[in-house]
Amino acid sequence: MNAMARRAILLLAVLVALLGGAGARASLALYTATATLGGNTLTTATVFCTNPGGQTLTASADSYIDQANPGTNYGTATTLNVQAAASSKNQRTLVQFTLPTLPAHCAITAATMRLYATTAKTGRTYQAYQVAAAWTETGVTWTNQPATTGTPATAATASGWVSWTVTTQLQAIYAGSNFGFLVKDATESTTTTYTNKYSSRSGANPPQLVITWG
Repeated sequence: MNAMARRAILLLAVLVALLGGAGARASLALYTATATLGGNTLTTATVFCTNPGGQTLTASADSYIDQANPGTNYGTATTLNVQAAASSKNQRTLVQFTLPTLPAHCAITAATMRLYATTAKTGRTYQAYQVAAAWTETGVTWTNQPATTGTPATAATASGWVSWTVTTQLQAIYAGSNFGFLVKDATESTTTTYTNKYSSRSGANPPQLVITWG
């Protein structure tokens, strides 16, 4: 490749980088540049997100499940319980969101799930897993709870809003199926009982999913 061809490649790379700025990303779905120089034809193309942005969603379904009452459903409760306790008394929470269709050429760049703690026991680590199978708000129980998949996001327990960074989980959901999230204590079946209660979608502060795409 001669010097003129190399110069053409460099100029095309600079042009694509400039068009990849914030203003161009909002207006261009696909940019293609072609140059013929010194007998060499060079083409480069870059795909941009057509409408970068974000949205805050509220839960479309939620429930908690109770190991001590394995056949009972709590889908209409105003709280979502997570508990670690001895004697088979652990509790877990499931939350699902109706997700928007992403604009053309866009992908999830950040996602945070938020639950509002109405009763908090600090000092615990809670895990948020991607759920791997279907469940229903008024049908899920400890006995028929769905499996989970992947590595969980973690958050420390606290009063008020508690946030889990679930970017990886949501990217996987968009690439596959949307069955929501399951939240559990990282260390269950403890001798001491640790219970945290969160507002359900029937309560004053329903679960939220804050997403950003670009």
